[in-house]
Order: sequence, then structure tokens, then C-alpha cells
Amino acid sequence: MGPYDIDSINLEYSALESIPIDSVVTNVRFVRLETNEDCLIESYDEIQIVDERIFIRSSKGGQQALFVFDLEGNHLLSIGTQGRGPGEYLAISGFYVSPEKKEIGILDLAKVLVFDYNGKYLRSHSFERLGLVPCDVSPSLISFNGHFYVIVNTFETIGNDPPQGWGNELMENDVFNLIAVYDSDWKLVKRVYPIPRERSGQLYRYQLEFGGQKKAFSTDGEKLWFHSIFSDYIYEVVDHEFIPRFMLDYGRHKIPGEQYIEAIKFTEYQGPDYLFTFRNGNYGFPGSQYTVRGSQILLKPEIGRVSPLILYDKSTKKSLVLAMTKNDIIGNSANLFPSRGVGTYDGGFFGHIPADRFVWTRNRGRTYSKVSPLSPLNFPEYDQISNTDNAVILFFDIKKER
Repeated sequence: MGPYDIDSINLEYSALESIPIDSVVTNVRFVRLETNEDCLIESYDEIQIVDERIFIRSSKGGQQALFVFDLEGNHLLSIGTQGRGPGEYLAISGFYVSPEKKEIGILDLAKVLVFDYNGKYLRSHSFERLGLVPCDVSPSLISFNGHFYVIVNTFETIGNDPPQGWGNELMENDVFNLIAVYDSDWKLVKRVYPIPRERSGQLYRYQLEFGGQKKAFSTDGEKLWFHSIFSDYIYEVVDHEFIPRFMLDYGRHKIPGEQYIEAIKFTEYQGPDYLFTFRNGNYGFPGSQYTVRGSQILLKPEIGRVSPLILYDKSTKKSLVLAMTKNDIIGNSANLFPSRGVGTYDGGFFGHIPADRFVWTRNRGRTYSKVSPLSPLNFPEYDQISNTDNAVILFFDIKKER
């Protein structure tokens, strides 16, 4: 792998120090998203907070739309016209936001549609094809330093000779993943293979779809990071090269080698069966949600039936389990609020809490949720929320190691 400086992140939660989440989390704020007939959201597939706006991509059911709110939860606009005409799209595969240009880019199969901050259609770019079929791109699209990084799922050469110019890296009847790097005009700059071929195929697509917001890319503003399923590493992207910087050490919870090999072979349809096996065996599922901000990495690994929230500090090289209360020794309860989609933005960390999760907590009346600032019971409009409302965004920050 090369002479890289790689730090180890300890994810063996049972051997780590557990601290109350209240002791490190600060500046907590709940924001209820406006609910009206113009912005009813069916799914929260991807959330980005850029330039003091909340962007939410929804692509399940009959909905293919991008919703925009301000930081107080007010609905600003929706982009959601499907079709084949100017400014229309067949599906939203991903999106990016350019605060420098005040533009929003929507990825639609093999083209990119660009809108301004008011939702006005500006132009489109042809998505340079890679010579393979089918062209299937994942939700993991990111714009960084004037380039676009797109994960391409399950390109196939079945029944075709390897495309000219690709060299010996492709074989007939090959199935694999890659990352395509494009310049600002969406011209192909580079093809990158950070995911070993034997670990690619349907399993990677399954991870992205089943895992909700388990995004492969993360940025702390200055650096771009990448972590994928079945990889034990978090990579830093430098000049379009993927350099391993952190190794994820699951300790005794790591999947045994023989089951690891079996896991590599699973498909979308076999996935739940394998998940059940891993969790009953208390093995670490090979894929951790993560987000990076400054010297802090917040991780949520799947370990047996537990999903601990682990904070790693790059400056101290120390891992801590964040627990909702002193009695919550494994830290699993800390993940209930927010229940999914933790990310970073200029002001700190954020996550979203589906409305039905609020209702579930209210009905269950869990006692620990009354003593934490992360509890929705502290939200003033808590009793007014119903299952049909839009979600709540939780904003918070994490204190730096003293």
C-alpha cells in the first residue's frame, strides 16, 4: 500500500472509555422543518448544509426532488420537475452546491443540470461517458477544489471487449466500481480504483442504498476524505489519489476471515440474511458511518446489535464512546438523537430526526431522554409534531479535547 503514515482508530467499544455525551456536546439547537403541500418530503436520502441553507434530496416512491430550507426551517424552494425538456430530469442521482457561484447542480444519469439559488434553470452539461454499460452513478457526488468526484456503481463489460484505452485493468465479463474525477466543465480527468475489485459489484450499491446516508465522501473544508464498505481505511484524497490515513480497528468484533470472504459475495437480495448473521455473532459489520470536522472524526460502526457513537480526536489519537447517560455504558442510546445522517457544515455538526422518531420517543416516554440536551423532549414544539410532519434538524458542536 506504500510507505504511508497511518493511524489506527480503535472501534472496540467495550474496551474504550465511555463519557456522557452531555460533557462534550454543546450549542444544541433543534430546528423543525416547515411542513406544507409544496415541501412534503418522502425520504431523506441526502442532506447537505451549505451557505446557510439546508438541501434535502428525496428520491423514493414517486418523488424525485430537491428541497431547500433556511437554517430556521423555512421552506425556500423546491426543484422537482421530471421530464426530458430543458431544466427537467428523469432522476436525481446526486447533487452539489457551489457557494462561490451560488449554483445548485443536479446529477441526472448522464448529464448535470445547473440552477441558481432561486431555482432558475441556467444550463446543462453532458456527462462524459466512460465507454461502459450501464452508466449507473451513486448518491455519493461531491464538489471539491474545482473538481467533481462521482462513484460509479457496477460498470459491466459483460458481452463486450474491454474499452479501448483502458489497458489490462479490465477483463471481459468484468464487474467493478470506480470513482470518476471531472473538471469544472465535466470533462473526465481521471479514473480511480480505491475499491479492490473483489470487494466491488452489487455489495457496494447495497451499502449505499441500505445504509441511507452512509456517504463515502466527507470534507472538513480543507481536506477531502473517503471511506467505503469492506474497507478498513479512511482515505485522504490528494491530487485525486486516495491515500490511506486511518485504519479502523474493530478489535475482537471484527468479522472472522472466512465470514469476511462470504460477506464479499452478498447481493442486494442476500444482504439482510448476512446482516442477521453478523449481528447475532456480534461481529463488526464492515462499514462505518463517519464524518470529519477539523481534528475530530465522529464514527458510528455497526457492531453486533450495537451502534456505538465513537469520537476520535486526530490530535490526541484517542477514541471515546459517547453515552447518553452515565448508565448507558455502550453508548448505543446516543444514536437515537439524531437517529441517522450525522454530518458536518461550517457551523459544526448536524443530524436529522424523522418526525415518526419524535412520536415514538414521546409515546415510549424513555427516562434518559429527559436528561440530555440531545433529547427532543427539550424541543419547545415537541408535542405538536405528528407522524406526517417533515423532520427536525439537530444542530450541535463537539468540544475539543482539553
